[in-house]
Amino acid sequence: MKTNNATIFNQLGLGAFTCLSIITFSDVLAAISENIFIINGVVSHLSFWLPVVLSFTAFLVLLFWVLKYIENKETLNIRRLFIASMLIFAGLLIVQSLIELIKSVYILTEYQESYIEYLRFGTDEYLLYAIKAAFKLLKYPVFGIVLLIRAKTINVAPPNQTPSPN
Repeated sequence: MKTNNATIFNQLGLGAFTCLSIITFSDVLAAISENIFIINGVVSHLSFWLPVVLSFTAFLVLLFWVLKYIENKETLNIRRLFIASMLIFAGLLIVQSLIELIKSVYILTEYQESYIEYLRFGTDEYLLYAIKAAFKLLKYPVFGIVLLIRAKTINVAPPNQTPSPN
């Protein structure tokens, strides 16, 4: 069976931009929660770990929701979904940039002491920051592993045949 190149590139683009969108969305949630903690002057293990946990949980929930959405559709317009995922990613990058702008203009001037205290938290505990970084990087292999597992369990029928009921 030969698949045309446009379909393959649309599927690759959809997968790539969906992955980037899900990860960026979870990172935006982490940045928002960090800023809320800074504004409220909360500097503790809670303010350090809650954004990490929130981000990773949002990543997993959104990943499984998107996969469930795709699995439950009878027909998919891959090109339309690819374009939508690119636009969503671009929108998330704009939001992420705005959050950084707000942080640099507003939070660093109005809540400078709280921000410095937040930055000083755990500066001598390098393992904390290594674990935090590992959670950010862990999203990529988790995305791939979940896709591999889901692809293996999907009941796909050969061309011109219907899938057998389970």
